[in-house]
Amino acid sequence: MQSEPRACVIIGGGVAGLTAALHLTERGLLPLVLEAEPAFLGGRWSTKPAVELTSADGRRWSFPAEHGIHGLWWQYKNLKAMAARHGFMPELVFADRQQWVHGESNGKILRCEMGRGVRRTILWPAPFHYGALSFYPPFVRMLTFSDIFKIPVVLGTLLTATAIDPLVEGVSLEGKTVADLCKGWPPRMTAFLATLARSGLSAHLDQVPAAGFIAFLRFYSLLRRDSQRFHYLPTDPETALIAPMAEKIVRAGAEIRKDARVERLERVGETGWVVFLENGEKIEALHVIVATDAPAASRIFNNSPTTAAITADMKWPEGRHTGVLRFWFSESPRKRTAEAGIISGDFILDNFFWLHRILNSFKEWHTATGGSALETHIYSQETLDLDDATIIAQAREAVERIFPKLKGKILHVTFQRNPPSHTLFGIGSLAHHMGVRTPFPGLSCCGDWVRNPLPALFLERAVATAILAANAALEEKGLPVFELEKYDKPEFFARLISGWISSARV
Repeated sequence: MQSEPRACVIIGGGVAGLTAALHLTERGLLPLVLEAEPAFLGGRWSTKPAVELTSADGRRWSFPAEHGIHGLWWQYKNLKAMAARHGFMPELVFADRQQWVHGESNGKILRCEMGRGVRRTILWPAPFHYGALSFYPPFVRMLTFSDIFKIPVVLGTLLTATAIDPLVEGVSLEGKTVADLCKGWPPRMTAFLATLARSGLSAHLDQVPAAGFIAFLRFYSLLRRDSQRFHYLPTDPETALIAPMAEKIVRAGAEIRKDARVERLERVGETGWVVFLENGEKIEALHVIVATDAPAASRIFNNSPTTAAITADMKWPEGRHTGVLRFWFSESPRKRTAEAGIISGDFILDNFFWLHRILNSFKEWHTATGGSALETHIYSQETLDLDDATIIAQAREAVERIFPKLKGKILHVTFQRNPPSHTLFGIGSLAHHMGVRTPFPGLSCCGDWVRNPLPALFLERAVATAILAANAALEEKGLPVFELEKYDKPEFFARLISGWISSARV
């Protein structure tokens, strides 16, 4: 053990851990960051080994691979503010069109561009903006008579969701899933919600907690029309954010260690901690920030006698596996094809992104060869239980059905399995869910799974809770803390309807 305790040890070198470290270094408090992964920082935004291809003219091409997180949404206020302050992510690509593709068992395929359809409604303010789709011919053609007849039922469910704020109320809606929310919904609207649930929370309707999904809807689309606006990174996350963050942290005098897996914690004195690594090393720290994913945090807390008596009875969000397939084609789809979309029905795929419309390396390859590249995601755990060859074969069939012009044009396919770290977000009281401020002095948490009333999810939640966790360490040292960026308020009618329905609930 070192002679002097560290001011702060951060367990986890993902976006949350690096954000906490960067903010501490800005105040002169130099942490030690411990990352279990031996090769990469960034967690779910880490970059994997590149895919190498050779084009017909003999030129070698390198395409960075990562987990498949592309969207930076309008309300990612703290992530964008941090990036702007440090000059990270200078370029962003606006997300213009998003398509809904639905496949029927009889082979029929329906499709509708929905990104603009909801985002650009002028006469339909939130939370009524989904009602505008009822007058949007491409969307209406997606529906059966039953769907059209039951549109008021769907809108009624959405309006009710405006009056429930699970993050602030600490409402868990115990035992309720999204399947309960959409009871009575018609078939294709249910299919649309199902793929939205899988794409957002990586689980089926009967597995996604209702409270978590309501929080997801409220943050990403329900309360403001512009919440659905988002941008893409034109480069891989390692280049755009992770490497510059790590470089700035180390240049300030802090330390980052890879291949440093933490086993448990032990309390020392009134507020100090000893961090036990798997390799037998012990590190003493005055403050510890746990910035891992939920499964790893659960393991560390429940392996630690100091904390296990309390944390053993807590609820920890489940970490879900995800899969990423990439296809390279010798030709390109029509120019007006939406650059991204969600997929429902009898396909094994859940969404797609045309990478040659988004990422610079793929754009360059497209310009030189005329080819195209598609990324698709799989979130169904049952599908991911299949072997790689079966998944690739079924995915190829699905892609050629959805984009028939590219049938027989596939040059190369890759399939990547991601570890079970995608958060199946659930909400409950602080008595049962770990918050930023833990029950233990000198110990705080951050990540997209951490309980906090912030109206934010995923990357933004990871960044915002990381700032709050860093503030906890700064307060102990008497150093100035950071103010969080404020999120845009719900639109006027969304506030009005929310208040009216909430009063009816009482």
